[in-house]
Amino acid sequence: MMGVALKGTKNLTIVSTSRQNLRQWPESMRDAVQFGAYVFRDSDKAQVTIIGIGAEMYFAVEAAGQLAEGGVVVRIVSFPCQRLFERQSWIIEGLTFTVAKFQQL
Repeated sequence: MMGVALKGTKNLTIVSTSRQNLRQWPESMRDAVQFGAYVFRDSDKAQVTIIGIGAEMYFAVEAAGQLAEGGVVVRIVSFPCQRLFERQSWIIEGLTFTVAKFQQL
């Protein structure tokens, strides 16, 4: 995220840190931050999408685990920067947040 923040010349940037002693996840993709959001954990059978930001990713993963115990398949999206995400093409947006398929009753 720091690299993206330092390269920004046309917008305001804030770098926020945390003193919380939370687990760091190997799935974190620092290069994907440039898109504003990315799929952190995925499943073709996901029923729910949980969005996490920064330190809250810990809680998103914990919630996904609890839902999985109840049989709910979860997709987790890391969403560090809404402004960067809004600049992406509809293709990136669609890959990050898939549209639910509804079954007609």
